[in-house]
Amino acid sequence: MSILNFPRIHFSGWCRFHEPTGNQNKAGNIDLTTNEIYMGQKRVDSSVAPEAFYEYYSHLGIKYNREGQEDPEGIFSEAAGRDLEGNSRVSWNAKVVSTQTRFGVINTDDPLVGRAVDLWGHYNEYLATTFNQPKVVELDSASQWTRQIYAGHFTLGREASISSNHLINGGVQKVHHARWHKNNHIINFPQHWNDEEINKAAVYQFVLEKDQEHFYLNSDELDSDALVAFQETLKHEAAKGIVVQYCLFNASEPIQPNTPTWYSLVGTVGIWYGEREMATYPAGRVLHPLQDVASQNLVEGWGTLSVELFQGHLSLNMPIALPIDGRPPSHSSGPLPEHGEFYSPHDLFLFCQGIEDPLTFISVKNLQKHFYYQTSGIFDFEYLIKLSDEHWEQIFQSSLFIAIQDNQGNFIPILQEKEIIIQADRANIYLEIPSEEKGIFFDESIEIRSFIRGMPHTVNNIHLHQVYNPANFPFKVEEFKQENLPDSKEHKLCLVKCKYVENSSHFQTELEFSTNEKGRATITFRGLKSGGGRIIFAVGESENQFIQTLLEHDPFEVYDDSNQLNFWNKANVIHIKVLPHDWHLIDVPQSDVDFKLMYEHVLQFYELLYPFMNREIFSLGNKARVESFSLLSWQMCDPINRDKSYYMPPTRELSYPKALLFKKFLMNVSQIGYLPCCHKKAVKDD
Repeated sequence: MSILNFPRIHFSGWCRFHEPTGNQNKAGNIDLTTNEIYMGQKRVDSSVAPEAFYEYYSHLGIKYNREGQEDPEGIFSEAAGRDLEGNSRVSWNAKVVSTQTRFGVINTDDPLVGRAVDLWGHYNEYLATTFNQPKVVELDSASQWTRQIYAGHFTLGREASISSNHLINGGVQKVHHARWHKNNHIINFPQHWNDEEINKAAVYQFVLEKDQEHFYLNSDELDSDALVAFQETLKHEAAKGIVVQYCLFNASEPIQPNTPTWYSLVGTVGIWYGEREMATYPAGRVLHPLQDVASQNLVEGWGTLSVELFQGHLSLNMPIALPIDGRPPSHSSGPLPEHGEFYSPHDLFLFCQGIEDPLTFISVKNLQKHFYYQTSGIFDFEYLIKLSDEHWEQIFQSSLFIAIQDNQGNFIPILQEKEIIIQADRANIYLEIPSEEKGIFFDESIEIRSFIRGMPHTVNNIHLHQVYNPANFPFKVEEFKQENLPDSKEHKLCLVKCKYVENSSHFQTELEFSTNEKGRATITFRGLKSGGGRIIFAVGESENQFIQTLLEHDPFEVYDDSNQLNFWNKANVIHIKVLPHDWHLIDVPQSDVDFKLMYEHVLQFYELLYPFMNREIFSLGNKARVESFSLLSWQMCDPINRDKSYYMPPTRELSYPKALLFKKFLMNVSQIGYLPCCHKKAVKDD
């Protein structure tokens, strides 16, 4: 299954994010439900000059110095964060480090080793640009759980120049999201104002479907055993394409405002089996750290992993499972800081409930940095015991756990399998507020997948709950202060229904449903109230009771962005963002949609909160430039392009009614009476 099986290609390097941070609402002065900004207790109006606002914003909230500590004279502010001028662009610098075609052999001499691995954006037909970068976007900018990457293309195999031959090439069909999120990946690290990012780690995954138009794998130009193995395996009907998993961790510390973040990047390319596994969520049997009293101190910094048991061996997918033990003084000449060793004070044993002996022994020496970077955190082990048919039956029916052995020889569990996984490939969902008056609803139907012990399976009586994120409100403004925020039990962001559930032909705010014999169900979502939040799929009385009790608490405690409850990293969750209710703008006559209206209702929010346009391209307050580029603006903001990497605004919080203002603006200022086609193929040569 997936990267847990052979063949594999491993790569490593660095990833750079130029992600905007001024929209995170750390200072509580942004209303992300309406896209309005406050200065003090007053809403910003069009009279506020951008440079004056940037100066104000760069001093708003707590100040921090280069060393990461509070300092009234510090150069970083709580409101602006590390990269107020971020443009959302993503870049990779990665190379193949090894290949594996069979158990027990790690090949660092394959001709693929040293070849480049690249992630690209989407081709823009209007601009006809051949070089586009992916974009990093937070679905909910006030949450640290909703990061997603908009990429259009993946290539592997070039030697030097961008135009040199690629040996693997394919389009990335889906937005891919941060999975297995953890916020404590580096332990024994001094307190730092940006440690939320420094200590973050997450896994990402996407697929290249072999039947798509632009997919190819060329094994003729290089004498590579790995490429031949991929080509032969892809001939099998069950193999639907190639899967790429990568993880980002070890973020660089900011030393100057408005600078990008660099991350350690490791990844693996494998075969994707579409019916048995998901496109954007890792395959295998998933284990999480236990948090009971006996094991809590033993799992500090531990994260999620998955395992697959094959006939002759087992494989562990654990790129962010082990924590990093601090950071030594860095002597690196590159952008990445050096990091400490992967930390586990004990050797590990994998068990199955009902089988007395451990299935395998995992020496911590085999998990250290040297081995980790060879195989991107994917490890293979032999069994300690010969597995009989009875053993296999027990393994298929029982949960797995990982334990350590104490000085008395007792085994203490530290990670436990989560037997039921309920997820969606589209795990971050944008919803529009509908217009019942106009009969426009924007319903989004999402396929939900359920797995039991790693295999697609029916799951009955799944309860769908909602939790909103109160940080979407300007919580430092008097009328939105914490005591005035909506109650979590009552404040619901969306309506849902499931086609095959009895009495669920109508929309409701909560739902109980089951998946079919293939572990699939389709849930339809409809926007109700603007803001960001979580959709939780709970199974079993204890989990449902926990959520019901939690909903009675303070909204910030309920959303628990920093995961103090140690619950959200293990819960079956997807995220939603309901865009602002802007239907009052839908009927504005085309003749009234001039620069003044566009700036007041749309452009100023982006001019102030995302200065990269002002700094890198042109000011959105420049009437002449905005009018000159009205056609480009409509093409970039057209809702049909929202899933493209070049879409504007890159942060994607533009509602449908506001997006249509760009169309009216184009037709008004151009005075041509029709809408020009933006597609290159429709443009005739002279």
